[in-house]
Amino acid sequence: MILNLDKFQKITNLNFNLTDERPIIYFLILVNKDTPKYKRINNQYVEDKNGNFVIDEGLDPYEMRKRILIYIGETINSLARIHEHYYAGKKGKSRNKSKGIGPKFNYIRIIKGFKRFNYDSVRIHEETKLVRKYLPQENQSAKISEKARMIILNSNGKITPQDISYPYNIHGRDYYKAFKAWEAEDLSLIENDLIAAERTNKVGINTYKTHNNSFYRKRNGEKIPFHQWFKSVVICRHKKQLEAMQLWRKNMAEWTKLYAPEYYDQKITRDRNYDRSKNLKRKREYDRAYRQMVRNNKQMKGAICT
Repeated sequence: MILNLDKFQKITNLNFNLTDERPIIYFLILVNKDTPKYKRINNQYVEDKNGNFVIDEGLDPYEMRKRILIYIGETINSLARIHEHYYAGKKGKSRNKSKGIGPKFNYIRIIKGFKRFNYDSVRIHEETKLVRKYLPQENQSAKISEKARMIILNSNGKITPQDISYPYNIHGRDYYKAFKAWEAEDLSLIENDLIAAERTNKVGINTYKTHNNSFYRKRNGEKIPFHQWFKSVVICRHKKQLEAMQLWRKNMAEWTKLYAPEYYDQKITRDRNYDRSKNLKRKREYDRAYRQMVRNNKQMKGAICT
């Protein structure tokens, strides 16, 4: 990722407009005296200590090179959020968790003017796409596990960190349609893009997953925020996202078998032990009791009707 320092501000000399409440995306980077700088000459980047470009080479599974891109985030109140990042501490509802990343950055770039229809479009769509694309050092969703690290290293470059990352395959057009459905409280506007929330269990009874409901309001009548409704109703049932997830799970299983055999063997052993354990026996007994209960209810209904 090539970064133009002319578009960034130093944290020692920041310029904010407190009256501008537009949502923003911000990039936090770290540039010191040892960071190589470049100048662009004839569309080529030539190393120059006085240059205005720096290059972040992306996530390094070996953790041997220093990252320049530290964090990507979003906010409305930019000054308070940046302050919270720099002076990381335990605050608010997350008193047991440290908020902020600490003094790990010295430049910031603020981007406004996104095509948006409310704050949530920037919060859970634009930010998600950027984090998945660039995988900054401190973003939680950009972290990779030890198994993922082993897959990347043993694949000799065939598998990239972006391939390992949890997929997000929602287009801005799909997001906008979902917003209109939430605004009008009419799920039929996006019904063709979703799979049905209704499920049929083993005994043929139709059930509904509680977290996949299409309700728009809380019990007190207050409307559910769009980001909460989108995550619980749309993204977990959207056809594009489900197809991406199925492909990702299939690929991860194949890559684990090829490039991380230790983890694959652990999974085989775990599944084998589960099949022999009391848990499976207990589950079978529960299924038998449940089916017997359904049959008894049918017989009771038939007796009442007659």
